[in-house]
Amino acid sequence: MNRSRLVAVGAAGAFVVAVDGAAALPVGHTVKGEVSLSVTDPSPTATGRLVNGAFSLASPLLIGGNPLPTDVKTWTAPTSNEAVQIAFSQSIGANEPLRTGTYSKTLTFTLSTTSP
Repeated sequence: MNRSRLVAVGAAGAFVVAVDGAAALPVGHTVKGEVSLSVTDPSPTATGRLVNGAFSLASPLLIGGNPLPTDVKTWTAPTSNEAVQIAFSQSIGANEPLRTGTYSKTLTFTLSTTSP
């Protein structure tokens, strides 16, 4: 039987076993018209997976329950100073070896217009 552990990234960026986590985008941005917020992993190494040196986790990092790349939110009308909660989660298999050190990944968030 293969069990898995759900690990989430908390607001401070630390892993907390079996606890949902979310991060908020800074407020102060004004969105005018049809706009999409997306997230990608620009790295050619273990794309979409957290890495620790030469090692990566087997399961992909999920943003809002979806693997990368993914849309986080789409606006169809103007909005201002709206807080956006972004949920990060990482599944780690019960028998998956974890290396000493830090698992991390640099992600790119893009706010772009969806229509002219």
